[in-house]
Amino acid sequence: DDDKKEKEKVEISKITGKPKRKYKTRHKMEIDENEEDDFSNFGYSLSDANLNLNHQVYPSSKFRGIAKSGRRWRARTCINGKTQYGVKSFFNPWLAAMEYDRLIRANRKDELSGAIKTNSQIILNFPYGLSQTDIRNHKLFEKELQKLDHD
Repeated sequence: DDDKKEKEKVEISKITGKPKRKYKTRHKMEIDENEEDDFSNFGYSLSDANLNLNHQVYPSSKFRGIAKSGRRWRARTCINGKTQYGVKSFFNPWLAAMEYDRLIRANRKDELSGAIKTNSQIILNFPYGLSQTDIRNHKLFEKELQKLDHD
């Protein structure tokens, strides 16, 4: 019966004729602040052929590749005309910016390593990575924000 109720609630778009689906946030996302994060380990050498290493790190309200969804932030990137979203959403925009960098590093490996030359520059939020202490602090901050959201 619950499945039937969920199916009945889905609205059909008048333009596309497909069901409208809203992104549902996962409020109880487990974040382990003590887990080692491989964010600063690129796995391959970066080339400045396509990567703009000289830009300044943005303040948290000006990160590249993140979009606000309600009170949370999600990573978002467009590659070959297709928009990809990060798996998780965060209250802390720093973690969403890290997720964006992970998406770019995973999907544009050839361009970042210099194997392929592009006309445009790739800009990462954290081209030199972050220290484990900074990552841990942002994860702790995210946990506190999640607790405040549940209260």
